[in-house]
Amino acid sequence: MAEKWFHSFSLFICLVAAAVHQASATQVAALYILGDSTVDVGNNKFLNNSRARADHPPYGIDFPRRKATGRFSNGLTTADFIAKVFKFKQSPPTYLYLLTKTESYYKKQILKGVNFAAVGAGLVDATTTGIYGETVPLSRQVQQFVTVVRNIKEQCGAEHARSLLSKSIIVMSAGKDELHEFFLQSHRKPDPALTMAFLNNLTNIYDHNMRRLLGLGVKKFAVINVPPLGCFPVYRVPSKGNCSKDLNKLITMFNSNLGSLLSNISSEFKGMSYSLGDAYYIASAMLTRPISFGKKA
Repeated sequence: MAEKWFHSFSLFICLVAAAVHQASATQVAALYILGDSTVDVGNNKFLNNSRARADHPPYGIDFPRRKATGRFSNGLTTADFIAKVFKFKQSPPTYLYLLTKTESYYKKQILKGVNFAAVGAGLVDATTTGIYGETVPLSRQVQQFVTVVRNIKEQCGAEHARSLLSKSIIVMSAGKDELHEFFLQSHRKPDPALTMAFLNNLTNIYDHNMRRLLGLGVKKFAVINVPPLGCFPVYRVPSKGNCSKDLNKLITMFNSNLGSLLSNISSEFKGMSYSLGDAYYIASAMLTRPISFGKKA
């Protein structure tokens, strides 16, 4: 059973990666990845006060020597597969790892890409600190990216930096942690008025951070929406295979807001392009039509 689930999960993240590949038909200069545990490839290992770390078994059991790498997966994550579809030899290293390396290595690598994502990273800064302890919220990840952009300009000049960023892709995957936390705090029956205010706040924060990135010269975005958390085993097992409709409704509302946000911003900023990796649809399709995705009857 576990092996079948791992194969299904690997197929899922491959499909998401293929979906975001639509963001550019040209060669991509660099990948800069922001978000939560879905795209964290090891920043959590450098968070000494984090209560959520993936540097121990059973994580990484499908890596060479069954080594845990800081990925919240048995093997590769969505970030790794995205790097593969864009023809990169490997996924960009984590920002916190780069800070431990030599200056020359740091300067060379930031021109190719950096992964800022961290487990528990919320759109709202304080959302998940009570659960995960130390984390790197999206706003701080954007600030780290600002530092990287400044370092690129110092190294290569403003014109080269502008050209590099315009040919690079920002991958974003965030929102799931606070959606789930909000659902649990509302005792699984969210109040409609509070829900609308909560979702509007998340959308506004997403909007603010994307505008900051656009202001730095980024043109291309690959955004991954939130999968149907209500269909995770913690909900399906006790309900005889049924998903939590209320949690999934909350997520579909957020995803709808996110889709509208991307459409609105792209019409406002000349030259911006984006692709939306619909993790919700892909995961739902795999659950409702498993045989179509390779499950044996």
